[in-house]
Amino acid sequence: MRHKLTEKLIDKYEEFSKVFDDELLKAKLHSDVLQLYSEIDEPNDEEHYTIGLLHYFDYNEKTSKIDLNVKVEKAIQYFQKSLEQDSNYYMSNYYLGHCFQDLEDYEKAIQQYLKIDQKKLKEEFPLWRYVLLFELIGFCYWESGKKDIGIKYFEKTCSEYVELKDYYDLFPIGDLIERCLGDKHKLVLEMKKYHEIKSNE
Repeated sequence: MRHKLTEKLIDKYEEFSKVFDDELLKAKLHSDVLQLYSEIDEPNDEEHYTIGLLHYFDYNEKTSKIDLNVKVEKAIQYFQKSLEQDSNYYMSNYYLGHCFQDLEDYEKAIQQYLKIDQKKLKEEFPLWRYVLLFELIGFCYWESGKKDIGIKYFEKTCSEYVELKDYYDLFPIGDLIERCLGDKHKLVLEMKKYHEIKSNE
């Protein structure tokens, strides 16, 4: 069972995550989350993870590339702390992968993505996250020069993609494959065809 302060921390972060246009409110909520975190004597894996998310998603369209990288570096510290508490806290691996991918350190991103418990990810989160994982791994292999391995993960993404039943689950997936392979590749065309079929149901 979560501690009450943990609940407050996560609830406050959820408030933060839903604010997009009000920068003053977002800054206040950001400060509130950090204050709650500072009141926890010995933060656990979930609390470290939450602060990692806070830093990772603390940006807007005006955030410079340099500032964004600083925020990502901060997020990395907390996701790593989370894993020090519990090496099986796989969502910290998921976002560490995102962080290293954003920093274009594709080898480290791959290492984190491959540590994720795929079975649990599929069972415990919306299915699109599980499918997206293969696209992310494929993209990182592609960008690191291992295009043959990247293609295999893109093929896996495509085969899982057509198993998604909810139309809205289709949206997060496919952009990276198209970016690598181009809009005329058979995998891209197959995914677009399935997307069109689901949109007409």
